[in-house]
Amino acid sequence: MKRFYFALMAISVMGAVMPKAAEPLSVLFITGVDTHGWGVHDHNPSTAALSESLQKAMGEAVQIKVVRNSWPTEDDFSKADVCVVYSDGWGRSVIKGAERTGQIERFMNGGKGVLRIHWATGSDPADNKPHRALFGGNMENGYSVHSTLWHQKFALGEHPITSGMKPFELVDECYFFMHWWDKERTGVADILSAKPGPTFKAGSVTPKARESLQRDEAQTVAWAFTRPEGGRAFSYTGGHFHWDWANDNARKMILNAITWAGGREVPEDGVNSPRPTAERLLTFMTEAQKKKNPGWTAEALQPLLEQLNQPGEKIDWRRPPFK
Repeated sequence: MKRFYFALMAISVMGAVMPKAAEPLSVLFITGVDTHGWGVHDHNPSTAALSESLQKAMGEAVQIKVVRNSWPTEDDFSKADVCVVYSDGWGRSVIKGAERTGQIERFMNGGKGVLRIHWATGSDPADNKPHRALFGGNMENGYSVHSTLWHQKFALGEHPITSGMKPFELVDECYFFMHWWDKERTGVADILSAKPGPTFKAGSVTPKARESLQRDEAQTVAWAFTRPEGGRAFSYTGGHFHWDWANDNARKMILNAITWAGGREVPEDGVNSPRPTAERLLTFMTEAQKKKNPGWTAEALQPLLEQLNQPGEKIDWRRPPFK
């Protein structure tokens, strides 16, 4: 009898010290069609770079599905913890119309997360109000500043998404002067901000945005939003150039944001991934589309990717040194 009792105790103790393995984080990437010129708005190649980086960083702790140039099924959403949308916006937004916006709302109501990258941060005008409520802020025509490349010296906010990140610089088309969901920006946390400067010039700037520029105010270009009704959102208005995903801080920010929005704890030093090589970034381009390579080679590109990661360095990809 004693032996039977001790055997039961041993099984009980063994069970107590053998917790159930955590379920893998399930990530659904949604891409829009690739538009613009070489290396610009390349949603499919850039998603390939980010998803591969996430897989290498997390291994068996993540499950990834990529839905290219189309909208996921209800089954895809049911299996995902977080979805990442990388696409054009406004009239070209993939989250367009009451049906898709409602699907995203139900997804977030279930405590799940959504990321938007670059123009995906701006909705079709008919969807402006629901997008503000879903994502905390929205890039809107006639309100926000857009379609202008400028030099960002990013300041980092205090948030799990900035774990392991250091201040960095890019030349990018970061939209700013968002239309926030309420005046107090309730639940919104700055992740990246930068000052365009009072002499900043853009093709179209509203009076309110111009006043903000003249006051030399820092502009939010990436933010996190904890939604009152449930779910987490992250938006980054940069991501115009495919090649900038070789910047270790920019890439880490997205992987950290996926982890946070998916309800997981971000490691203290962030989600680290190996830097994509020039050859790999070029391969993603050729595999995904038929844009004509204007003569870029891995040998010429690789030193620039290394330069891109040096403190105080940035690359204007419109005029790289080898062109």
